[in-house]
Amino acid sequence: MDLERTHSQTFDRTSNQVTELHYGKEWENDLIMRIGLKLGRLNCELSSLFGIFSRGMLTATKEDFKYCCLQRLGLRTEISERELDLFLMGNNLLKDKSYIEREDFIAVFEGAILQARHEWQNQEALGETLSRDFNNTFGATASRPQT
Repeated sequence: MDLERTHSQTFDRTSNQVTELHYGKEWENDLIMRIGLKLGRLNCELSSLFGIFSRGMLTATKEDFKYCCLQRLGLRTEISERELDLFLMGNNLLKDKSYIEREDFIAVFEGAILQARHEWQNQEALGETLSRDFNNTFGATASRPQT
């Protein structure tokens, strides 16, 4: 009984903290996208990306997830540990679990990772196009002798 009451009190306190800090879908999507941008640069399958957080297991602790986001992905200047805590407590798929499953990770981050990859590909293609256009326009004049 004491454990149930303690869990209930902790949940109520956590729910109040999330509400006070205006946890919303837009904020959540922004946080997911910031993580997705870092993960989108890595060239491997989505299910394999989860191994960064889980060390190859099918689940990852929330502490491992936070550590990997902040340290391994280098997001400590963009995301605070408190923001990650709020995300893990407020996300519909993750809030009632003490760990993150690979399927939940994919469900939460797949869209952001795919969008990030699409944006990287577009930037690379645009860079190649601009470089080619520059070379076609100015490359010919640069090789001409001046008279």
